[in-house]
Amino acid sequence: MAESTWRGDGRMHWLNTTPDSENANRIIDIALKTGNLYRIGIAGHGYADTWAHQNFAGYFDPFNSMTGPLSAAIPNIGHAEAGHNPDEVALIWKDTRLIEKRIDNRKRFLDAAGHILRKLAKLTDSRMTEKELKKRETTLKKDLDTCIGEQDQTNRYAEERIDRYNKLATKPQYGKTEITPYDEDKWFEETVNEKVRGLRNRSDLTRWDPLTDIYTWKNRETYKDTHWYRFQQAVKQHQDETWAILKEKNLKGLELPEM
Repeated sequence: MAESTWRGDGRMHWLNTTPDSENANRIIDIALKTGNLYRIGIAGHGYADTWAHQNFAGYFDPFNSMTGPLSAAIPNIGHAEAGHNPDEVALIWKDTRLIEKRIDNRKRFLDAAGHILRKLAKLTDSRMTEKELKKRETTLKKDLDTCIGEQDQTNRYAEERIDRYNKLATKPQYGKTEITPYDEDKWFEETVNEKVRGLRNRSDLTRWDPLTDIYTWKNRETYKDTHWYRFQQAVKQHQDETWAILKEKNLKGLELPEM
């Protein structure tokens, strides 16, 4: 029923992703209570995506269908037909399904950042006043807005934005700590030996390969203490608890199409 979901065709969906929704708050609040940094990171990402991925359902459904020359060739799963548009912070684009078609990602992401700050601030200092929270939120949004910079329709200035984020992170009010460059394989490669037979399966799970790669622990005695293992355990725990929340309300009585 949120105004941000209003569509030209009037369609609604019980599993439509909605910013700062009741379910999204329950999910991140549960994760915050665990004190597990892996869980908090996973939940924070998911919470932010309720803004970025709003108005898409996270499975195969015509509700996700966009209009365009390639729409018929792309499956209606999540925001697949919208490509990377929902995730590019400095982009302005059109969601042709909506009554309010113009989407300003900057506005969405700054709103998400403010809500995440409030969640984390209350976790670290439950006595913080609303006045102080508002002050911090205003400062954060102003600083991030400066970092995002000008409108970027082709994402060509992504590296410049990342540099500005890094400089902001080194300031005292933001922890005075450099952001570690993201490497999606780092934790896995620190933990697991990989023996490739034929084609490398990990690089493309959709590609057929008769030879299965072999994976072993680098250290069978300490693997449970590694970032990769602990992150995977957190993912499974988070998935189970999220599923329980959805089954309690949104999934009750629904007939979902086969994938």
